Amino acid sequence: MVSSRSVHIIGAPLALGGNRRGTAMGPSAFRIAGLADQLAALGHSVTDLGNVDAPLPEVHGPGDPRRRYVHDIARVCQGLFQRSLASLNAGALPLVLGGAH
Repeated sequence: MVSSRSVHIIGAPLALGGNRRGTAMGPSAFRIAGLADQLAALGHSVTDLGNVDAPLPEVHGPGDPRRRYVHDIARVCQGLFQRSLASLNAGALPLVLGGAH
């Protein structure tokens, strides 16, 4: 039996690093598939904290072609770090969905 724990779901729909579209849909796919319900069925207390803000490549230029979107990716990662740290400090397990692949 798995011990009960508070779980915070955090989405990171980041699709700036690769050349193929689709990774930003990962967090939504897990949610639609019922991840929170499955975790709750295991006895965990689940809170979905939503997604960190992540710009879309179609809306924002890549900047330096050798370091595409480096500043935007760093900003998203910093926001994800802050939200994950807040979950840990609250005694929860931060479960991050998505990210740059």
